[in-house]
Amino acid sequence: MDAVYGGGIKIHRLFVLVPTLLCTAFLIAHGVTGIFTKILYLTGFIELNFPHLIVFDMQKLALWDLLFYEPWFLIMGIFAA
Repeated sequence: MDAVYGGGIKIHRLFVLVPTLLCTAFLIAHGVTGIFTKILYLTGFIELNFPHLIVFDMQKLALWDLLFYEPWFLIMGIFAA
């Protein structure tokens, strides 16, 4: 079945569905892996090095990512689904 958009143009559903699902998968994967790696870093199981980035407090950066940025990607992926 085709979707009809402004101007009477018919577009097949897959042209909208496939990019949406790919972006949804990327958002959820980004959120989950980000949360997982930040938890591992904060518990001391892994070490994150950013040699080209001047960071004064890596703990605060990891907490900021864990509590704000990564859940945002996860929530956006869930809403996009």
